[in-house]
Amino acid sequence: MTAMTEDEHRIAARPRESGLLIVHTGNGKGKTTAAMGLALRAVGQGFRVLMIQFVKGSRHYGELEAAKHLHPRFEILPLGLGMMRPFGREPGAKDREAAREAWEKARSAIVSREYGMVILDEIHIALHRGLLPIWCAYPALEGFFRETSHRRVFVGVVEGDAPRQKTLDAIRKAGIRRVMLVPFMLVAGTHFLEDLAGEEDSWRQALESAGLEVILHEKGLGLNPAVVECFAAHIREALDVIPTQVQIGGVQPPVRHPVSAGERRP
Repeated sequence: MTAMTEDEHRIAARPRESGLLIVHTGNGKGKTTAAMGLALRAVGQGFRVLMIQFVKGSRHYGELEAAKHLHPRFEILPLGLGMMRPFGREPGAKDREAAREAWEKARSAIVSREYGMVILDEIHIALHRGLLPIWCAYPALEGFFRETSHRRVFVGVVEGDAPRQKTLDAIRKAGIRRVMLVPFMLVAGTHFLEDLAGEEDSWRQALESAGLEVILHEKGLGLNPAVVECFAAHIREALDVIPTQVQIGGVQPPVRHPVSAGERRP
């Protein structure tokens, strides 16, 4: 058994309270395999893991048998209808319906917090083949905000295909009369001034035309101390991964100093 180094002890001792999003993408094999490896580790640490497969479903794959041995800690839901071009057929309406069902199950699982890990296997294929709209992640973000804040939160976009009218209808149906328009952006710049708060074809104009009172929150996320601390924490974690005594290309790395939220460096 190999003893842990000083850097490894420091990394292992650091508490981790935030979630983590990992994206495996690219050509060739290995993406699902990498996700399965993470799932195995998570189960070993006592987490429940759910894998939702957006394309697989027409054949019986080996991972389905493997998951049975780890049930109920590990569950796989193959909700697709099988491979599509360039490996198979053209996607159709039933594929889009199956993908939307898979997305709803995934969204519900993420928001429920019943699982320590949720794997969206082949979701990039569903997006690339047009089975899911690109903006489908926004309802999940909206649900997360509502679950964590216990407030009536509606998420809209300033560009893309997400229908603005659908959000306006939902706000009216909820009986809301006053809306605070908050930019979910690091900097409240041009997008905020034109697309959110502008006089023409903006969210402010659309909300006011619907008879709603609009209050503008004119600060971006970059001015929120909690958000700044998130960035600082990620920087600290990244620095911890770099061993203090390892030379890169024969050059000793510079001495690091602690970084805290609100601290400015030249």
